[in-house]
Parts: sequence; structure tokens; C-alpha cells
Amino acid sequence: MFANFIYYYFPLIIIKFNDCKISDFDFNLFLKTWESVYKLKKNFFLVFDTTNILIPHFKYCIQMSLFIKKIRNFNPQYLQSSVIIIKNKTINNM
Repeated sequence: MFANFIYYYFPLIIIKFNDCKISDFDFNLFLKTWESVYKLKKNFFLVFDTTNILIPHFKYCIQMSLFIKKIRNFNPQYLQSSVIIIKNKTINNM
């Protein structure tokens, strides 16, 4: 999988992206895993570590944007804040 969810420090969840090519299956699993965190019904914080990510296909950027728009409307909103670690200018622009 191109991303690993690390729950060891919960309520801080680290999502570490790997240098693997993203497939549709893995991307959908990533979104389902992220959404499943809300089922815990506990406040949480996210850290997205993109230091090793490969440049994703543009379609995944669009899908991610739509997904984020969807989860912003969740009520209650358990996500308290998030941080994105970026070292690649292209990833930053996306």
C-alpha cells in the first residue's frame, strides 16, 4: 500500500506515504481507512508525511479533494487539526 496509518500515538495518527505507485484499489482503501477513523468517535489529529511519496496521478488529487470536502461536513467533526510534511515542491503545489 502506498500509505500506512500509524495509530501508535493515538489520538495522533500519522499517515506515512511510501514510494509505491498508487493503484485505484489502494487509493480507495486509503480513503476507506481514513473515513473509518471517524467510526472511533474520538477526537484525533492527523500528520501526513509525504516525504517519500511519488507524484500521484492528477485523478487522485481530484478524488482526494472531493473526499476532503465530504469529510469536512461530518458532524460531529472529530478531526481537530492536521499537519502535512512536504519536501517536494510539486507535491506542495498539488
